[in-house]
Amino acid sequence: MKNKIIDFDSLETIMLDMDGTILDLHFDNEFWLNHLPQKYALKEGISFLDSKTILQKKMKAKEGTLDWYSTDFWSNHLNLDIVKLKEELGHLISERPFAIEFINFLRGLDKTLYIVTNAHPDVINLKLKHIDLEKQMDKIFSSHEFSHPKESSEFWRNLETHVSFCKSNTLFIDDSLPVLRAARDYGIENTLHINKPDSNKQKNYTEEFISISNFSELMSNNDRLSV
Repeated sequence: MKNKIIDFDSLETIMLDMDGTILDLHFDNEFWLNHLPQKYALKEGISFLDSKTILQKKMKAKEGTLDWYSTDFWSNHLNLDIVKLKEELGHLISERPFAIEFINFLRGLDKTLYIVTNAHPDVINLKLKHIDLEKQMDKIFSSHEFSHPKESSEFWRNLETHVSFCKSNTLFIDDSLPVLRAARDYGIENTLHINKPDSNKQKNYTEEFISISNFSELMSNNDRLSV
């Protein structure tokens, strides 16, 4: 068990990913791994397993690109209404443990709070219907506004032209290692990994970044992150 001291007083800006960081990734995994393959199988008249294999191949080809996250792209490519299908699983949209408490904790410290997400604006709007995050944030940024996913340096350059933040006193929190690497490589000095983005799956430990399971680890001792 390693510990690293984090001085919240030295931080001005907190950037939070949405899916897998604030919200439980179970909704997204259930949709892409089960619900969509079922619907695609029905449309194409194929088995669930064949559908899943086909979709995984299609998604793998788009991994790391903005299309991978685009409801417009997948709706057109699969001839299915992705947003409507996501709405069918709306009851699964929920926050991760202590996420709202952590946001309130940061608000109490008078930090500037941004959601920085790869989610398509349609998906953001859907999730905000279930979890009211907008009024708790200073701004919500979708990578689709900047024409590049968070995995790319171009995204971070474009983001910085739209909002002012100091790389040395900004904390960025995400569950994706490629995204965290891009933020770190861009110069954001404080990064934090979420190792249990999906409440129904095991933890994904990493030695590359400070890593936590839930936000209670940040609040139980205000200046300590536990790995």
